[in-house]
Amino acid sequence: MSPSISEHDLQIKANNVTRLLKENSRVTLTIKYRGREKKQMQQGAELLNKIVSLINTKYKVTSAVKITDNKVSITVEPA
Repeated sequence: MSPSISEHDLQIKANNVTRLLKENSRVTLTIKYRGREKKQMQQGAELLNKIVSLINTKYKVTSAVKITDNKVSITVEPA
């Protein structure tokens, strides 16, 4: 997903993650940055935390927010 995702799309992503967690799947959320967007990578961590806070089922974060070259990612799995 991109860092300029809309509020409605965030809710859709959260609903999909909730569905996958109910199916006992591990989910990795990743935001990819290109060009000038790389200067705002810290906002990606906030965005991922916002998506995780919208999840409607029990989960645990197995991999905290990781910031690499041009990606910000987090991994959650069912509790």
